[in-house]
Amino acid sequence: MLAHHSPIAIDVFARYHIDPREIRPLNERIVIDKKNEEFACAFCGAPMSIRKTKNGVVWSCSKYPACKNMVPASVAAQVAQAFVDEYNRTHFWTSRSKRCPNCGGKMQERRNRYGRFRECIHTAVCRYRENG
Repeated sequence: MLAHHSPIAIDVFARYHIDPREIRPLNERIVIDKKNEEFACAFCGAPMSIRKTKNGVVWSCSKYPACKNMVPASVAAQVAQAFVDEYNRTHFWTSRSKRCPNCGGKMQERRNRYGRFRECIHTAVCRYRENG
């Protein structure tokens, strides 16, 4: 009877071909490269690029076939906001360096016939714009 109640010694990750990195929380799968102020893959360190998929806007690793890391844009925006909050505490912060609340990308200042405004640099995917 005791033999049936012993703990199972099976490596689930190896048995079902799961990479242990894939079970990490989404906010730990993306980091900000502080030198370039861009998103980087937490697994391989490559830059992340924004893509539009059938499930929405995601940041994915630029080395896609080799590294399949993907993070929703909303999670990336939370990571960017945490970076901005930390940066505000330690450095002088200008309005030009503000991050997009939708995807976490950089904001750029533009001007049209109606005046000045800021928009996300990922205009083809994000389309976030604010007057100011």
